[in-house]
Parts: sequence; structure tokens; C-alpha cells
Amino acid sequence: LYLGLAGLIPFAAGPVYMIQSGFLLPDIVTAQLAYGATILSFLGGVRWGLLVNGGDKMPPSWPQYTWSVTPSLLAWTALLLPDIGLGISLCALSLTLTAYLDLKQSGYPRWFRGLRFVLSSLAVLSLLSTLYCINTLGVKKHASDYLT
Repeated sequence: LYLGLAGLIPFAAGPVYMIQSGFLLPDIVTAQLAYGATILSFLGGVRWGLLVNGGDKMPPSWPQYTWSVTPSLLAWTALLLPDIGLGISLCALSLTLTAYLDLKQSGYPRWFRGLRFVLSSLAVLSLLSTLYCINTLGVKKHASDYLT
């Protein structure tokens, strides 16, 4: 539980800092997107690991293996989108879809489902908060911006 909650710090810190400062900080948005993409890839790996284990509740199959690599591909696409807001949106949507499919999958332990619901919900809320910042806050000007 503590490790899971600590894993939310990179999601939540960015939008909280930007809202408190009143400025959009593009580097923080990019860092949050990169972290979200990393987490998406990790979640695909969790499914892959359970499939390799080969239990009765989650028997290996091509559709299951295909889905286990899909979060990584969605994460990669989110990083490549030219508009950071679209990347954040795709990451949030992908985390939601991945959580939905994992929660209805019978092979995960009960404790994992509860933890997954809470952590995914807060991660998506943080990404949506960053979208709010993108759409409402101005970018902070640097002294060098005034030299041209």
C-alpha cells in the first residue's frame, strides 16, 4: 500500500505545484506524461507476468498476450503525439481502459483489484488536473523571453 501511494507522488506533485504557482510548467507536464507512460508499460507487464505463470484463472492466450503489450504501445503513442494535451489525454484514457479490463479480469487477487482501483483513479484524476492546467494556466515567462 505504501509503495503504491508513493507511486502517486509523481502524478500528483506536478498539477498541485502548477496550480499553487499559477503557471503552466511544460517540463513538469512532460515529466508527468513520461511517468504515466512508464506506469502504463508496467501495468502491461503485470498482466504478462500473470499469464506466464499460467494459472487457471488467467490462462495464457494470444488475446491475453496481445492485451498485455497494448498498454506499452499506447504509452509510446502518447509520448509521440505532437500536442502534449493529447498525450496526457491518451495516457489518462489508457490508464482508465487498462484499469477497467484488469478489474473485470478474474485472475487478479482481490487485494490487487482494490489497490488498482484506488491508485488508477487518483492517477487519472492527476492527469485530468494537468489537462486543466494546460487549458487554464499561462506559461511562466523567463527573463530571456524579454530579450528578443
